[in-house]
Amino acid sequence: MRDGFFNFDDEPSPVVREVSDGKPKKYLPDPRESGGVLVESHPVDKAKCSICDQKLSLDIFYFDGKMRRFIRCEGCKQYLFELEKKKKTTIL
Repeated sequence: MRDGFFNFDDEPSPVVREVSDGKPKKYLPDPRESGGVLVESHPVDKAKCSICDQKLSLDIFYFDGKMRRFIRCEGCKQYLFELEKKKKTTIL
């Protein structure tokens, strides 16, 4: 059996693709390819893509008991990054 067979929390590796300006950009693979189910999608009003200056959307996916949030560009049609919950820290 290969190493990490039971590790379900693997981070998706970024995919490098060429953009019209000739510089390679890193995008996340589509979460559906790694077993995610799209639950909701909402437009993001206060931000735009830094690559193509188009609108962004927040896509919420369900992965084996966890909800994960990804930001997708409407112009590039790619997932740019994943939003993660910040861990609460207490100062003693």
